[in-house]
Formats: sequence, C-alpha cells, structure tokens
Amino acid sequence: MSLYKILKNRIRKSIAKAGLVGLLAFSGSELYAKDIYVPRDYATIQSGIDASEERDRVLVAPGEYVINEPITYRGKNIILKSEEGPQKTVINGGGQTQIFTFNSGESENAVLEGFTITGGYTDYGGGIYCENSSPTIRGNIIQKNYSGDGGGGIACINASPLITSNIILKNVADENGGGIYCGNSEAIIEGNIIKENASYNCCGGGILVGGNSPVWILKNYIIDNWTYEGAGGIFSWVEIPDEWSRALIEFNIIARNRSRELGCGIVSSDKVVVTKNTIVQNSAGHASGGVFGYDGITSIVLGDNIIYGNTPQDIAGIDPSQISYNCLSQPEYCGEKGNICADPLFVNPNPDSKTLDDLLESGNYEGAISYLKECYSLQVDSPCIDAGDPNIPWDQDEADFDYCDGTRVDIGAMPYDQRRPFIRGDANRDNKFDLSDPAATLLYLFKNKKLKCLNAADSNRDHKIDIADVVYSLKYLFSGGNPPEPPFPEAGIYTRRGDYGNLGCRYE
Repeated sequence: MSLYKILKNRIRKSIAKAGLVGLLAFSGSELYAKDIYVPRDYATIQSGIDASEERDRVLVAPGEYVINEPITYRGKNIILKSEEGPQKTVINGGGQTQIFTFNSGESENAVLEGFTITGGYTDYGGGIYCENSSPTIRGNIIQKNYSGDGGGGIACINASPLITSNIILKNVADENGGGIYCGNSEAIIEGNIIKENASYNCCGGGILVGGNSPVWILKNYIIDNWTYEGAGGIFSWVEIPDEWSRALIEFNIIARNRSRELGCGIVSSDKVVVTKNTIVQNSAGHASGGVFGYDGITSIVLGDNIIYGNTPQDIAGIDPSQISYNCLSQPEYCGEKGNICADPLFVNPNPDSKTLDDLLESGNYEGAISYLKECYSLQVDSPCIDAGDPNIPWDQDEADFDYCDGTRVDIGAMPYDQRRPFIRGDANRDNKFDLSDPAATLLYLFKNKKLKCLNAADSNRDHKIDIADVVYSLKYLFSGGNPPEPPFPEAGIYTRRGDYGNLGCRYE
C-alpha cells in the first residue's frame, strides 16, 4: 500500500473512532443544557459535577482548588470549563492524589477545558487518567504531576480521548511516558506543546504508546523531554507481534530531546508511519538520536520528514526501502528514493529557551505556538520546498498538504506557504521591483530559466507570462512606482507551466 493510502485510511479511521462529528455538534455549537457555577452555586468542582445532568456546562471561577481525591465526571457527558482560563484557575492535588479520573464510559462530549492541573500523584496518570472512556481534553496546562508507572501528565488505558491544544510541561513518570502514556488506546494527540517531561527508569519522555494502540499523533511540539533508556520524544512498542499499533505520527516538531541510552526522537518496535515531521537536534547515548527501529524492526515507514542534526546519527535499525523523500544529515541514505542531504534552512534552528519558557510560564499557548512555527519554518531557498513525494496528491478535503497552495508537497512539519503576499512585478522574488525583474522574465521566456513566483511575474495580470509583462513592467519602472493592480480576470490560464490564480505564488 502506498504511503498516501496508509495516511488516508488511517485518518479516516481515527476521525470515525474519535467521534469528532459529535464533538463539533456539541461543543462547537455550544448545545449545552444549562450552566452551573462553582463556587457560586456549589462550593466544590465535584459537587458541581454531581449536580449536573447530561450536556450541562459547569463553569469554574478563578482561584486555586486544592483537592484530596480525584475529580470524576461519573459517566456524565458535560463540559467542565474555567471562566477565565488556565492561568487563573488551578486544580492542585498537593502531591497526594490523582487530579481527574475518566473511567465510566464518558464520550467525546465530556469536555475538560481551561485549567492548570498540577500536583497530581498516583501510579498511572498523575494529572489525568482515562480508562474505557473517550473524553476531550483541551486548552489546559498540565504540569508537574507524577506517576510511578506510566503517564506523569496523562495516562490512557483502553481509551480513546482527544488530547488537543494543551501545554504538557515538566511531568514525571518513574517508568513510561513522562508526558503521556497510551496503552491499548486509540487516542488523538493533536496540537499540544509537550516539553520538559521525563521518564526516569525507562522510556518515552514525551509520549509512550504501548500495545495495540493505533494512536494519531499530529501537529505537536515535542521539545526538551528526557528519558533514561529510550526515546526522549516518542516511544512506540509492542510485545505481541499480532498487536501492532499502526500509529500515525505526522506534522510534529520533535526537537532537542535527550536519552541516556538508545534512540531519542522516535524509537519504535512497532508498525508505524512517520511522515512530514521535523525531527532535529535530538541526542541519544547510542544507536540513533533521530529515529530508531528497536530490535531491528523494519516496519517503520519514513516519508517526507526532516531528520537532521541528530546525535549520534539520524536513523538506525530501519529497512532502507522504507525511507523515502526525507531531508537528512546521514549521507548513506542520500540520493536514493528521493532522500536529500542538505541543510533544511530553518528560519531559526536554535529557538531561544528563555523566550519559549517566558511564553509558557505566562500561559501564552498561542504565542508559544507562533514562536515555534516561525523558528522551524523554511526559508525561501530551503531545499525542502516542493521536494516531497510527488506521488502524494494534493487533496484539501482529506489532508492539509502544503497549505493547499497547489504545489508538490514539501518535506518537514512546516510546509512553506506559497500563497504569501508579493509585490506586483517582483518576478525574481527579492521583495523589490526593479530592472532585475523584467530581466528575470526575459530569461524565463527565452532561456527557460525558472521563476520563483509566477503570479508576481504576471505584472499585467492577464494570467499569461509573456513579453507584454516585460513591457508593462518597464513602462512603470521608468515612470516611477510599481505596476498598478488591474482587475483580476475571473477565468483564464497561464500559457506556460500552470495556472494557480488567486492562490498566490506558484514556485517553479
């Protein structure tokens, strides 16, 4: 099966199992029955939940709520939400108890949103424990919780939660999954910042996926996590060969994680698909700092990833036939199956730790995400732009490949958005309009040279690149100023090399 078909089938399966349609119908449209306020109506969060009925909303006022036993939804599909966000609303277990427990069949319509969850202590899931349930956990700060066995921040056992848009920070597990532990689960882990978590005696500083767990891990920022034995970032393991997880790991930034022993960014003894991630500057004691196939397992599919600058090497223990269209710093794979060896040219390959920490400490999730996106974005001349698998079709209904800009997919987690604004007439895309631009257009027309932006070169905006654009540009250069913006035709095509209309810059 092709990589694209694997992705398509896996995404469809994950969305169906997570019940996202139901989630949108409930929380997106705010179809809750009534509001209950804590502490105005009920003194404690648990008493507010106990008084609620299906589809109610329990709103919690700012303050610190110290608990001595886990808060549970008791099987109710309600929204529990802070009124003023996680920075002002703290639930603290005081190092004595687990904070939240979902174990009564709660569905995706059981929503936990907008709290700082800290001081949790237990065997599994110091902050949040999910078993035989499918809650939605979103927009929280889950930090400084502890588990003896698995999931310092969150543990999932036979569960299918949606874990999205959280800051998961400085949690600790003695054994597995400092940030998140998933065993026999079908979780969707999306858009979280997973930073500085640790597993002291075993594996998966950021995330551990174990057993039959077809987990979808996408668009997360997994940074500065640590483990003793294997995978500071993500560890996916299986003990019984017939119980492969077939996890999908895509669009994640996995950076600066550390492992004292083997492997670091991703370690797997499992069947997993790893595609369109940026896996950089991870370090391990031996084997591979980037991606490592544990015990010689050869069923890891690596496609369209930036795996660069990891120590002691980028890849180990993976069948070379499964490694295609990646940007690497490991020369033995380069030149084969579309793999390239080149500096990916990030905007800032060394994000400032203090800047990021300040944003996280202030609870500025959006600011932290924006900062990381900017740092790990590609520069305009990156070799990763339009260098991904040409057999993956652009399909905006099923995958957000390359920002839907109509070009070949890029390599890495942060596609280069070619729809960005441009100066009309700036054919060589140097952000100024001068004589070099009509010269670039002439070279394109008569010497078959490439243009960086067809739309910018179309100075008279008639959906054609021809000598009329050169004349139009020269006219306005010598009269002063940029070419004006004539009306954009509703229809029409470029006469050379494709039409991309209003989508923006089409790179050649």
